[in-house]
Amino acid sequence: MNKYPKINEFTLSKGVLKHNQFGDLLESEGHPYYIDSSTIGHLWIYNLIAKKDFDYIIPILDYAKKMKSCLFEWNINDGMLVELKIFYENKDLKPELLINENLDLKRYYDLLENAKTHRNEYNALSKLLVMLHKCDQVSFTENAGFNLEYPRIGLLNYLKKNAPFLNATYIGATQFYEDDQFDVPDKIVNILFEISKCNTDWKELKYYPKQGLITDQISVIESFFIDNWYWIEQKNKLIFLKYIYNLRILQELSASLIGSNGLLSAISVRVIFDNYWQTKYLIDNEEIEAYEKHCGDRMQLYYAKEIKDEESFDIFRIELNRNLYNSIPLNADYFQSKGSVREICIDLGIKGLYDKYYEFNSEFVHGSITGLYFGLLDTCNNKEHLEHLTINRVSSRHIDSLKDIIDIINLHTELINQYLNNDFLPKFELDIITFNSRDDFRDYLDKVSKKRNE
Repeated sequence: MNKYPKINEFTLSKGVLKHNQFGDLLESEGHPYYIDSSTIGHLWIYNLIAKKDFDYIIPILDYAKKMKSCLFEWNINDGMLVELKIFYENKDLKPELLINENLDLKRYYDLLENAKTHRNEYNALSKLLVMLHKCDQVSFTENAGFNLEYPRIGLLNYLKKNAPFLNATYIGATQFYEDDQFDVPDKIVNILFEISKCNTDWKELKYYPKQGLITDQISVIESFFIDNWYWIEQKNKLIFLKYIYNLRILQELSASLIGSNGLLSAISVRVIFDNYWQTKYLIDNEEIEAYEKHCGDRMQLYYAKEIKDEESFDIFRIELNRNLYNSIPLNADYFQSKGSVREICIDLGIKGLYDKYYEFNSEFVHGSITGLYFGLLDTCNNKEHLEHLTINRVSSRHIDSLKDIIDIINLHTELINQYLNNDFLPKFELDIITFNSRDDFRDYLDKVSKKRNE
């Protein structure tokens, strides 16, 4: 099964999500990487290797195979430790258990960090030790494609060469076999807690907006409306204001790289989509004038509450009638009285867009559980932990909302052009208003910096 299975690989049955091939994952859930939480249990062996070499511990491997023990430190009793030391009676370096309450794991930080990697020779050694004590439960033969007979000389090269194979074999050997030796004692967990932190990979931005180009295109569009605002019918001003509002959001988001690629942009997508579907509703249902009247009433109500002096309110009403104060596009209760957003979008033929930007599982829904997970969490890459999600460190940079913003604004542009029966409003081209890569963006910054210093 892929690490990230597709949703169509699952079937929902009686509230339980079942994989079409593997069945109920909760019932068959295994932890094939649990060994990574236990590499600290082999730290005493790693310490011997670091001071000598890999071949130095061949007697320990022989002992592990004989005793059917994976030799995690917390499984070694006093009698076993005496037997292990006998193998090194005439050696200057003898096995010594390291784990105690005063153990400073920071001294071994690099060693343990490397041991988390499945292709690392220390990790391969730990898996080999675990499988050696399972020889009576799992059959490994040459006919089966693998033999656990490690070499007497050249163990390091053996582990490096066979690390991927050892990892794959270990998963097969342990998937259907449970053993209490895999439990990590509480005192070890407490030690791990001091050093084994969650961490996530750094992710680069997907879109690097060319703020100058975006601002220039928006300025050209707004200049048209500014130059002709006096001649535009009052009812149409509301339609255009919703469109210009969306352009302003794009302009302000594009001024910040994080704004274009993070939580702020994801939340703004909903506002942009609201302005689009509301504009489409007003046009398709020929309710622009009714909405304009509604907004005028709301504005007067607002000022009636704010302005206590009757004479001042009379003056305001005169000014409003003279169009010196223009109504703003308030949602208020106008669209709420028309039904749910879902029903409206179905009637408008944009149910697919509603599903993407409004459904409970949408990353663009502020506060939804999917939005929270997608915006704040990422896969933990600390191999000493069981796989889980943890808080990411990249300011939600992997949320790539800019394309969705451009898509909606272009739909809005097309809607306005159709309403005016004219194609004078240009669309935005994502490939033109963004850099192709981070390197292109950095090259641009270098050129700007050099130009300023000339």
